[in-house]
Amino acid sequence: MHAREAQVEAKAADLAKLVAEEQRQAARVRRHQVTAPFAGVIGRKLTEVGEWVEPGTAVVELIATDGLRLDFQVPQHYFPRIDEQARLRVELRAMPGQGFDARIATIVPVNDPSARTFLLRADLDADGVATTPGMSAQGTLRLHTARQGVVVSRDALLRYPDGRVTVWVVEGGGETATVTERQVQPGVGFDGKVEIRAGLEPGMRVVTAGNEALQEGQRVQPASPP
Repeated sequence: MHAREAQVEAKAADLAKLVAEEQRQAARVRRHQVTAPFAGVIGRKLTEVGEWVEPGTAVVELIATDGLRLDFQVPQHYFPRIDEQARLRVELRAMPGQGFDARIATIVPVNDPSARTFLLRADLDADGVATTPGMSAQGTLRLHTARQGVVVSRDALLRYPDGRVTVWVVEGGGETATVTERQVQPGVGFDGKVEIRAGLEPGMRVVTAGNEALQEGQRVQPASPP
């Protein structure tokens, strides 16, 4: 009887050792598991099986397929003008001619000193639009200026290598109408138009076609309004 009790105790001790070893190995496996922080697909492997890695070593490139964001680099002088009334219109290069509204989600106020830009992140407000990571997009930022001013067609502007920007202004009317070139200070551009901050007065007529070949004082025939 004593011999059998001794065997049972020995077997129990062996079982305890095996359980302890199992727990140790399980803990070791858990320490070597890499859990993805989000659902996605593996774009590429950065390590090989059996390779020794340190904490912080990149193992794979994980690409999210849901909840994609749009990142834009915006000139820094627009930063103080972006508020809750700002709107963003996005056109995907894969779908030219189609515009989509986007919601500004995050503004990262860290300037790129070389490019003088900051990061603006947006979410696309459109269901069923096929997007993939790395897709190219172009955004138009619409800002609330709370002011009125002179606006001309973008085609009216002539830009020179020395930095000057001019427009040809029509003076007079009828068969005696002539043109004179005036230097202007352009402002914000939107929808094919440009704000003129200085150089033009309200009501002035400007040339929008054929202005590259005009000369000072040349007679012109203003087009009749449609």
